[in-house]
Amino acid sequence: VSLLLSPWIKDSRVYRHPGVKFQIQYMPALDLPEHILLTDARTNDCQGLDLSILNSPSRLAELRDHTLIIDLGYYSHRRFAAFLAAGVHFVTRWRHQAAVQVEDELPVQHPLPGMAAGRIRVLRDQRVTVGSANNRAGAVLKALRLVTASVDPLPQAAKHGAKPIEYRILTDRWDIEAVDVIQIYLWRW
Repeated sequence: VSLLLSPWIKDSRVYRHPGVKFQIQYMPALDLPEHILLTDARTNDCQGLDLSILNSPSRLAELRDHTLIIDLGYYSHRRFAAFLAAGVHFVTRWRHQAAVQVEDELPVQHPLPGMAAGRIRVLRDQRVTVGSANNRAGAVLKALRLVTASVDPLPQAAKHGAKPIEYRILTDRWDIEAVDVIQIYLWRW
């Protein structure tokens, strides 16, 4: 965006990298953006989530029974608690700094003998509590699911030396297979 046409962008007293942030909520079934938020660069991702969904009761109500795939930049236990209270499901990558307490180890389905494992290998499926009562800015969320899996690179990336990546995905969805939890997160892009 031209600074001549948009002088409101540049304010070096407040933020040293002027610009705009364009956040899109995408609806894969329609292959269309469902909601668009345009802000200046000072608005962080979580504030954008608040502006586009959490501060809008009607928008939050529209998302009831839907599952949001949330990227790591939007990770917030307090916001996840607000989604759960509104009946909105989520799938997100677990932030490694977040406190986690394992409540239960669930059985993992290993590939049948002689069958290929596939690209996604589930390593652990756990019922967990995340967050800490000592963190004033957060929330404690109980009975969530933490699925850990190793994901092989796509064939083209493997040819260029890409290695498997371990994902730890947090969700409230217990009605789907562990491998599908990982696949849903991978589809976020």
